[in-house]
Amino acid sequence: LIVSKNPIFLFSFGFLFYRSHFGVDFFDEPYYGALALRLVLGQKLFVDELYLAQTFSILTFPFVKLYWQINHSLEGVLLFMRLLNALFYLILGLFVFALFQKRIGKSMALMVAASCALFFPGNMTTLGYNSLGTGFLTLSLLLAFLSLQTKQRSLMFFSGITLGLACISYVTFCAMALFY
Repeated sequence: LIVSKNPIFLFSFGFLFYRSHFGVDFFDEPYYGALALRLVLGQKLFVDELYLAQTFSILTFPFVKLYWQINHSLEGVLLFMRLLNALFYLILGLFVFALFQKRIGKSMALMVAASCALFFPGNMTTLGYNSLGTGFLTLSLLLAFLSLQTKQRSLMFFSGITLGLACISYVTFCAMALFY
């Protein structure tokens, strides 16, 4: 696999995981973790908080709950969310690579995949509405493209599922459903 043999790609992801352990964001990052934690503690969406973009916490809730059950503490939960975000984008990048390697060649597919995998909306390296929404929307559009190219209608179903996940992550993406 060209991805595992490419030193720049490996260095980039190695540095990404290394960088995840450093830096403090006092604005959005803790709030994204707190929204999922609220659900773990039993609060309800749109009852205890009126923030429109809080629906993404439905997707991060199971991971925060699992973290809470394993550690019985919140120490390290933001690092956990950062690492999950890196994993999410790595999977997205690998999917992009697998989709394009036969169409544009392995080295160009690697460049496209790396740009998808190493780009974080708003430079926010945690699971939030921006990262989940844009990641799932990208995946949805790529699945729709693949479905149209290969005439496999089942892929369009999965494209719709990932579009639904994008809409849960970022409510205003529901307008994208009009184009499907």
